[in-house]
Amino acid sequence: MILYKGSQTMQSSTAVLDLDLFDDEERQKRKKSSPFKSKRAREIQEENPNNAVARRGSPFAWVILGAFALGAIVFFVNSKIEMSDINRQTAVVEAGLEEARKENERLGAQLVGMAGPEKIEEYAAGAGLVRAHDSQTIYITVNSDKLVEVAEESEGDWLTYVDRFFDKALEFLGFR
Repeated sequence: MILYKGSQTMQSSTAVLDLDLFDDEERQKRKKSSPFKSKRAREIQEENPNNAVARRGSPFAWVILGAFALGAIVFFVNSKIEMSDINRQTAVVEAGLEEARKENERLGAQLVGMAGPEKIEEYAAGAGLVRAHDSQTIYITVNSDKLVEVAEESEGDWLTYVDRFFDKALEFLGFR
């Protein structure tokens, strides 16, 4: 669409206008000079606009950017290596922990087998200990924390006396 000045009306047209033709010299200079380029690169561009240095910017900036990118790559690779090493160490420690748990269960089962009443009697018999007879058991009565009294023997019937006599005789002869 073309707009005419004055009394003329607007007419539809397929003509395209190149707005760069209307740019003044100062605007074209600003467009060509980039704020990202160094002063020396802008001077080279003004002297010879087709120069490669003028088009691509400062070589020092590219070196800095390349060094930064290389540093980032090295950092990420080193991080992956460290993570891999830590994961390997974790797996080794977890395997050791599982082995220790199994050994603990085995030792617990062995302890239960060794602490059974039959085993205790077997160890006691091996050490020369004998089981106490009921007549050797004396019951005591505790009235307070500081005083202990022996319970009186109960006066039983004549069978209790006979039983005690034979128990003492067998113990004296070494049968018990």
